[in-house]
Amino acid sequence: MVDVSYRNVVDVLRKTYSSHGVRGLYRGYVATALGVMPYVVLLFFFYDSLKKTYSGDERYGTKVCRYN
Repeated sequence: MVDVSYRNVVDVLRKTYSSHGVRGLYRGYVATALGVMPYVVLLFFFYDSLKKTYSGDERYGTKVCRYN
């Protein structure tokens, strides 16, 4: 195991680039994207569903009556 200490973010980028190249900067990106994907899918699903339900827009066929 390598014991590396960093002073700041620029130092992290510089040392990562010098030891692993550009690919080192993106290491773990796919795993992170796959981990976030279920959250994003659910976010869009519920946002769209709730928007259709509570918007009061006639084209969505709203079931909620809005009093203005």
